Amino acid sequence: MKKSNFEFLREEYPVLVSLGELAEKSVYSDPSNTLGKLRIVSEKITQYILEYDGIEDFEHKSQNDRLRMLQYEVAEVDKDLLDTFHTIRKSGNKAAHDGKGTVAEARFMLRKAFQLSVWFYEP
Repeated sequence: MKKSNFEFLREEYPVLVSLGELAEKSVYSDPSNTLGKLRIVSEKITQYILEYDGIEDFEHKSQNDRLRMLQYEVAEVDKDLLDTFHTIRKSGNKAAHDGKGTVAEARFMLRKAFQLSVWFYEP
C-alpha cells in the first residue's frame, strides 16, 4: 500500500498525517469528506503556528479570525500563503455545509494542503 504524501510529518505532527491520510483515501469515493479533512489540516497548522509564536486566545476563534491573526501578527506568512489557507477553508466550508465537492476540486485541494504542509514543516 502506498504511504501518505503527508508521511513526512509523522514524527512531529501525527494528527496531520492521520487527517491527510483520511483525505487521500476518500478523494474519489467522497470528495466532500476530503475537502472537510483538508480544512481541518489547515486549521491545525494555523493553530500550531499561533501557539509556536506565543499568540494567545485563539482556541475559540473561527478559522477566519485565526487567519487574520496570522496576517497581522506572524511575519513569515505572506499573502500567497494566506490565500492558500483561505482557499482550503472556503472549499472545506462549502463541502461541510452543502455536501458538495468534485473529485477535481478534492485533488486540487490535496495538492494545496500538501504544499501548505511542506511550507509549515520546512525549517
